[in-house]
Amino acid sequence: MFDFYWANIFSYLLVVSISIFFYLKKRFQYWANKNVPHVKPKSLLFGSYLDLMLGRISFQEFHATLYKQLSPHPFGGYYFFQTPLLLVRDPELIKHVLSLDFDAFSDRHIDADGSEPLRMNLFNLRGDQWKLMREKLTPAFTPAKIRLMVDLMKECADDLVSVLEKPAETGADVFITDLISRYGADVISTCAVGFRSNTLVDPNETFRKMILEIVNPNFAHKFRSSLLAMSPKLCIWLKIRNLVPPPVKYFISLVDENIKYREKSNVQRNDFIDLLIALKRDEEAANAKDPNRTGKIDISVEHLAAQCFAFFLAGYSSQSILGSALMELARNPKVQNKLRAEIDDYVQKENGNITYDTLNEMKYLEKVIFEAIRSYPGQPVLLRHCTRHYKIPQTDVIIEKGTTVFLPRYGLNHDEAYFERPDTFDPEHFSAEAKANRHPYAYLLFGDGPRKCLGMRFGVMNMKLALTKLLMNYEFSMSPKMKFPLTYSSNKIITHIVGGIWLRCKKRSQQ
Repeated sequence: MFDFYWANIFSYLLVVSISIFFYLKKRFQYWANKNVPHVKPKSLLFGSYLDLMLGRISFQEFHATLYKQLSPHPFGGYYFFQTPLLLVRDPELIKHVLSLDFDAFSDRHIDADGSEPLRMNLFNLRGDQWKLMREKLTPAFTPAKIRLMVDLMKECADDLVSVLEKPAETGADVFITDLISRYGADVISTCAVGFRSNTLVDPNETFRKMILEIVNPNFAHKFRSSLLAMSPKLCIWLKIRNLVPPPVKYFISLVDENIKYREKSNVQRNDFIDLLIALKRDEEAANAKDPNRTGKIDISVEHLAAQCFAFFLAGYSSQSILGSALMELARNPKVQNKLRAEIDDYVQKENGNITYDTLNEMKYLEKVIFEAIRSYPGQPVLLRHCTRHYKIPQTDVIIEKGTTVFLPRYGLNHDEAYFERPDTFDPEHFSAEAKANRHPYAYLLFGDGPRKCLGMRFGVMNMKLALTKLLMNYEFSMSPKMKFPLTYSSNKIITHIVGGIWLRCKKRSQQ
């Protein structure tokens, strides 16, 4: 009797196991059945993501490898666990996804479903909600508004210069990754959240601690992020949150306190909080006039804080690029000297002043920043969510509604077909001649089309100002602590160099 019982259990488990095996095998026939080139999955459980999930490679290296594996095809498939994904390699087809056929790819992958307050931001909003919020937030990033924010950025950049005085005198190694992270926290707190965090002076300041909880994920966070991407509906049902509560509560409280203070004291700083207050005031007036009107925007403190959070995420990503730019200037003294000469020339014309117009006029500075973004993009891919069945031009392939489409920024940026010597840092990749000979969608600076990054002007201006201030005062060189070839962290989606960036600096007056 006992043997018969266990025989039944074994038979049942065997049948279930075989059924699951063949079910998964069938799922992995999705792209083959569509006659789409694809990368075969490495694991029945993780699909194409086995090495990434086990921490063997970085997010950046994973997508760079996919890009090469699918060459020379204009697009190809792979699998996130059992979910089919599409990688689009051809710049002309990318143009269709981002611009020409935007209506079919108007959403990002993660839906702002309301389960997490800070996810209800412009990055994640969809459909009419996104259109309305984009329209309302666009005035915050016009050239006129960025011009006003430059004065706020200057205060932070001056602090950055001051912090480097001691290591410049002693010749000490400078942990640039940490320094630029602190500078970024100050700029973001000043321009987005509405207060000076002074993280450059006090690295243990509360604002930075909360930032680090968000941007330095542990294994549990990585697991939650993966589960959210794989099955967002399951996460909602299980009440699994991507962000842990403490930084979320802190961020919402911070925005709430600043808005209430500004409204009570009638204080203006020409920053992002000012725009949110104006938005809140206009929506309240419109709702009072017509409570049943269409096109309402959620102006709860959680929703407003979510927009600040999006500003923070975009700003933090650009700081990693700023650190990489400094590293490459230290590695390439000729480039550094040429850029410093341009800075000296323009600043001298303005009698030592750094203005918004001056920063925009320095063309070599812009080339250096664009080349840093190309070489070390903050995020190696762009994501779009297919909102309807879509027939890929000049093919019979149908992208089904709900499919996530990846656009390979890093892969394109390091493709010899578009950039001569792609692994060499060369600002002349962005000369007028080079740009004219390259497909405009082979370089996705901040995306393109209607969902192009709204804060791109702010991010570029911040990098221009920081580099200008630093090179006016210091000369940078490599530290012996810096290790090459570079390796990248497998725990972060944003490009992050293992061991960080270490440099040395010297006051120019000592030359």
